[in-house]
Amino acid sequence: MNKLAMRLLIAGMLLSGIFTPVLFAKSEQAEVWQKQTVTVLNGDTVWAIARQFAAKDEDIRMVVARIYKENNLGGRAVIQPGQQLVVPVKTKEVATVN
Repeated sequence: MNKLAMRLLIAGMLLSGIFTPVLFAKSEQAEVWQKQTVTVLNGDTVWAIARQFAAKDEDIRMVVARIYKENNLGGRAVIQPGQQLVVPVKTKEVATVN
């Protein structure tokens, strides 16, 4: 492989982001989650529960998606009174990733 081809290959890899984490590593803040357990009450919906736990600036749809994922709920899952749901909630703590 000649020098021009090698430079083009490396430039392409840099532009695609393959080496970016290695070359430009820096400390980043990772989200830290705390898992809250909630008992479903009569009339509760996943959306209502998500609204209780959503941060002020957080998209409620993201909270709903986390609840569905954490509890392995299907697309149109029906929750029942007495059912336990785990709700991942962002904490104010942050972890440093190097």
